[in-house]
Amino acid sequence: MIRLVADAHIGGHRGFATPTDRPGVNSRCALALDLLSQVGARMVHDDTTVILGDLVDTDKPSPQVLAAIMHELNASPGSYCICKGNHDSATPRPGDNALGPLSEAGHLVVESPRVLVYGDTALVLLPFQPEPPSDWVPAALAALRPDIEHHSGIRHLIIGSHFGLSDSETPEFLSGGALPVDTAFALCSEYNACAWLSGDWHSRKVWERGGVTVAQVGALCPTGFDNPGLTGYGSVWTFEGGRLTWVELAGPRFVKYKGVRAALDEAPSPTCTLRFAQVTVKAGEEDEARELLAAAVGAGTLAGFEVIADRNEALENAGETAAYVATATSFEAALERAVERLNVGAGVDRGEVLRLAKQRVAQAKGK
Repeated sequence: MIRLVADAHIGGHRGFATPTDRPGVNSRCALALDLLSQVGARMVHDDTTVILGDLVDTDKPSPQVLAAIMHELNASPGSYCICKGNHDSATPRPGDNALGPLSEAGHLVVESPRVLVYGDTALVLLPFQPEPPSDWVPAALAALRPDIEHHSGIRHLIIGSHFGLSDSETPEFLSGGALPVDTAFALCSEYNACAWLSGDWHSRKVWERGGVTVAQVGALCPTGFDNPGLTGYGSVWTFEGGRLTWVELAGPRFVKYKGVRAALDEAPSPTCTLRFAQVTVKAGEEDEARELLAAAVGAGTLAGFEVIADRNEALENAGETAAYVATATSFEAALERAVERLNVGAGVDRGEVLRLAKQRVAQAKGK
């Protein structure tokens, strides 16, 4: 059985991190390690798990983080094949990446295109290269063709890589560094591959054509609010007996909300063990939002939160208020209009605010 995962990004992420009893391993690092442990727990003696790049979050992981990773890899009864990703790499030079200690410990590290054979299945691996994939992937596959054809008894061919896969929905600024899905399907047809799975981009996306699967695997562990949403992460792909399937492991999720109510009313998800919320509220409502969200953390329905004021709305409201105030015929009327439009928050007496404002103005005039 071959399993494929990608983008664990194990490292000391700082957001919402707290110390643990493991030196050099904070709580965010422990969450990613736990997902790697879940992958290992699914393996038996003859299984192989292929990590399609970015096992670590930086090319210079701490010794404690590397030791924790090796502990998880060594605890599994199966074997691992670790494909180099961009976060693993310092430079394109051979060996100039974070994966060397894992190789020295006996784990297979793939830094350049190669073919691996597991029973009747050939796995073509295309690790990260800094050039756009369209510039080098077709030539790399052509160079590997003799290796592919050398092995007799191959019934299945899978291509694994570390770069984004683009389609018509991909923003133009990302497309240049990705391989078009149409190209992936064409190459699968040319080499008689049944699947192409790629790491790098973190949201899972799957395309199917004529019995062939092309997929962005998705991050094993989301890295933060740059990977928002309750689904699309934690994917473990399995190839056995000519059949490709995937499951989504439960883990942390980072979700963006517009308004506190949306964050508080979110229904539990079976694949979300810890939910971190980024909540955008109207300017002036931040304190009330923090109080409500802190109560949710205390109740265990949220693991953490951050509150962001909607500055665009604040600027728009400020402009409208300024225009409204400008039509006043006296300073006192202008002050009343300003307080009328002021976002004072729940429980605040607007009349008392106006009284205090007038009092301060009178004091200033008396100086």
